[in-house]
Amino acid sequence: MCGLGEKNKIIARIKYFRKCCRWSLQRIARGYADCDKWNMCRYLQNLIPDMLQDLRDKRHGSPGFLGEKLQTEKELEENRKRGGGGTMHFMDELPVYKEISDRYFAEEKKIEAYRNTSKDEAMDMLKEYFFSLWD
Repeated sequence: MCGLGEKNKIIARIKYFRKCCRWSLQRIARGYADCDKWNMCRYLQNLIPDMLQDLRDKRHGSPGFLGEKLQTEKELEENRKRGGGGTMHFMDELPVYKEISDRYFAEEKKIEAYRNTSKDEAMDMLKEYFFSLWD
C-alpha cells in the first residue's frame, strides 16, 4: 500500500481492524482464530513460551516440586513459618473404604498411562510436522 495514497492506507487500516475484531471473537468462541491456524508453528512458538513465563512468574497451577524450586529464599522461609500447609486425609485410611480407594487409584493409573501414551504420540507428530503446521 506504499505508493497508493493516504486514502488507501486508511481503508487498509480499517479492514485490518475489522479482521482483528473477527479474530478476537473467534478466539473467544473457539480458543483460536483463523489467522492462528494459517501459521500454527509461529503461533505456538509465541504462545508456549509466554504461557511458561506466566506460570513461572505467577506460580499458579504449577506442580509443587516446581513451585518450591522457583521460590526465593524469602518465600520459602515464609512458608516454613506458616507450617508449610495442612494435614490431608484420604479414603484408604478407613478400612471400610480401602477397597474402593484401591480400585479408584488403579483406574487413575490406567488413565494416566493412556494420557502419557497419547501425549508422547502427539509430541512425536508435532516434532515431525511442526514447521508444516499452516493452512
